[in-house]
Amino acid sequence: MLSVSAMSGGQGAYYTALAREDYYLEGGEPPGVWCGEGAKALGFSGEIDKEVFSKIFDGLDAKGRPLVQNAGQENRQAGWDLTFSAPKSVSVLWSLLPSEAGAKIRECQLEAVRKACQYLEDEAGWTRRGKAGAIREKASLVVGLFEHGTSRAGDPQLHTHALFMNLAVRHDGTTGTIESKPFYQHKMAAGALYRSELAAQLQQKLGVEIERVRSWFEVKGIDKNLTEHWSTRRKEIEEALAQSGFQSSKASEMAALNTRHVKQHIAREELFEEWKVKGKEMNWGAEQAQSIVKDRPFLHRDPPQVAKALALKEALEDITNHQAFFSEREFVRKVAEEAQGKGIGADDVRKATRDYLEHNAVHLRRGDQLFFTTPEILEMEKDMLSRADNSRNGTLHQVGDLVVDQAIKENSHLRHEQKRAIEHITRGKGSIVAVSGMAGTGKTTMLKVAAQIWRESGFIPRGIALSGKAADGLNTEAGIESSTIAKALFDLEKERNLLTEKTVLILDEAGMVGTKHMSRLIKEAEKAKAKLVLVGDAKQLQPVDAGGPFAAIVDLLGDVRMTEIIRQKEPWAREAVLDMANGVASRALEAFASRGQVSITDDKSQARSVLLKAWEVAGLEKPQENLILTGTNQDAVILNRDAQAVRKKQGYLGDESVKAAGEVFHQGDRILFTKNAAPRGIRNGSIGTIDKVESQLSQLHVILDNGRRVQVPLEDYDSVKLGYAVTTHKSQGMTTQNTFILTDEAMQDRELSYVQASRARGTTRIFTTTQEAGIDMNQLVKSMSTSHQKELASSLQTVAAIQKPDLERANSARTTDISIQL
Repeated sequence: MLSVSAMSGGQGAYYTALAREDYYLEGGEPPGVWCGEGAKALGFSGEIDKEVFSKIFDGLDAKGRPLVQNAGQENRQAGWDLTFSAPKSVSVLWSLLPSEAGAKIRECQLEAVRKACQYLEDEAGWTRRGKAGAIREKASLVVGLFEHGTSRAGDPQLHTHALFMNLAVRHDGTTGTIESKPFYQHKMAAGALYRSELAAQLQQKLGVEIERVRSWFEVKGIDKNLTEHWSTRRKEIEEALAQSGFQSSKASEMAALNTRHVKQHIAREELFEEWKVKGKEMNWGAEQAQSIVKDRPFLHRDPPQVAKALALKEALEDITNHQAFFSEREFVRKVAEEAQGKGIGADDVRKATRDYLEHNAVHLRRGDQLFFTTPEILEMEKDMLSRADNSRNGTLHQVGDLVVDQAIKENSHLRHEQKRAIEHITRGKGSIVAVSGMAGTGKTTMLKVAAQIWRESGFIPRGIALSGKAADGLNTEAGIESSTIAKALFDLEKERNLLTEKTVLILDEAGMVGTKHMSRLIKEAEKAKAKLVLVGDAKQLQPVDAGGPFAAIVDLLGDVRMTEIIRQKEPWAREAVLDMANGVASRALEAFASRGQVSITDDKSQARSVLLKAWEVAGLEKPQENLILTGTNQDAVILNRDAQAVRKKQGYLGDESVKAAGEVFHQGDRILFTKNAAPRGIRNGSIGTIDKVESQLSQLHVILDNGRRVQVPLEDYDSVKLGYAVTTHKSQGMTTQNTFILTDEAMQDRELSYVQASRARGTTRIFTTTQEAGIDMNQLVKSMSTSHQKELASSLQTVAAIQKPDLERANSARTTDISIQL
């Protein structure tokens, strides 16, 4: 757990005032200690002297001479507080152990923080000099470490404030200020290294057993009730977050700041006595704590080399499941997380990652940034693109002009773009062809006619899509028998529903498909001599899996583009959708705002309330035509329950109800299905209205929005949620009359905003907060314009391996005149 915050002038005195030699008896905290090569270069080591620290804090040397240009100025940025907090179970154990064992935990904490600071100095220690800071170079940092033992609520919370001074020593002995952005860039990696080192130290010095909990660890055997009791600050922050409605790291920092209490300075001896009494009261005290600690190091199952290899393997699998390429700091973070509990400390993590990146990874470059991928990913991409390239002259599935012309003539409603797309995929060359169609341009209508042409020409159109809902849409709206990609590939493995040279395989929403799936589909189609038709939009929601193969294949083979939007009724609304797709969010937001369709409130709770009031006007009576879109599941849950409550109060819901998946469902409720159940006619992402509730049988009768009726026995299938509000990811592929969008600072980007803005035929309304919007909506414009479109690793330039200790230093270079010590 690591937080980063800027320090203002005067804060240094707070930490030095808390530090006391007699902290056990008189209150306060232990004296601070120096850290960093910059501190050594200035002659500082060991315990921090208050007067010297005060001068350094102001940018002066020990004799009061300026070390930086703005030394001593009131508005000077003094430095940054990087706070390393031990997992709660570690603090609980520390609070209940005898002083000798407790001192060992403090030693573990100090060493873990030092290792993380060393990483930050190596990777994030940068300064500038010269005119306008044109020369950027590595520098040694000056850091003060201050250990604190309690939270502001008085609970045991062992943590260390690592105060990085805005002062660095260059290789030639001169001094200057430092850059702060690298601290934030390397924050997650540094935090993970701290935790891996702390876990390894605790296992070595106290013999405790460590268990992984997502990205962090806890000491096994610590009483969870006691841990929960001493998590007062966490509860306060979570309550503040719930009230504000935000969940991002920035929001967490704001909540922590807004809920801070004045810290009480109580002698540690008194605190330890209080904590031991409380532990005994809760039946988990000093005796139980001592039983966890051993007089020998923890015995690991795997020897060190095997453990390192496993950590690397697991980290690579995790990161490459979602990214085609990665930076060194991302890899360091993942390996450090996997190392927790395996006895692998920070030094071993850094060496293992460095060795892998230098000797095994493929080195990639975009501009002056260095990235990495695995040889396997690069080979898979190259093979996929090579097969796609070889498909361009295929003629086996070309349809005669007469059949195509006749079908187009019979479907006089087709627009020019739809006709061009039909001609491209039916009578054009290529066994792999692509259509890029924006949201609401009539892709499904186009495919319906194309399927008719293929059938009349003796071919068999089959549809596949990533989601069951999209596959169902192809089936019901385009008349193309369809399944999910997962089901199709599973069938092929079992030699069922095999492809043939008569098959035309249509992949819908191809922009959401990752490289692994796309590569396999291309191989299977090639092997069967089938035709593969890719239909999608690379500008909408991106693949969850690694890579962006659809865009790469389109770039390679070309496509027919469908950009004439017909879904929105008003011309200005169609232009706004185009603007969102193209990253011109300022113009799109201006269009919505000028028509009173943007609402800005003080916080998320108010935004939800205002949204619900607007939704009630038409949503109470016709919720199926008025869809609420959110960025997070949490907001969707809150709005669903609020919408249900107001409809129930107004008499729109039946009295009989049934409970399932933590929700209560009534006749008339909107319901969302979250898991495929093909035998029941249910697809993940499908929405419907509950027509009948049989509470005795725990069964629902639902009319899906596509008109199909399904029975849902909740004892066998309970993957259901209320469906008044859905996340934007669930909404891709949907069309509704009106949408009510609740923005989210952590999720909002160009791709999400484009999907949100393109769902409604009628009115789209946007609800946000002052924090998210910023001055004149500049922050919201920035979020909605920022693209996170995924790419292939092969789209970057492959470079020879750079043999240097810290590969990612090259990533930080931003000027042509750079001094880097290699």
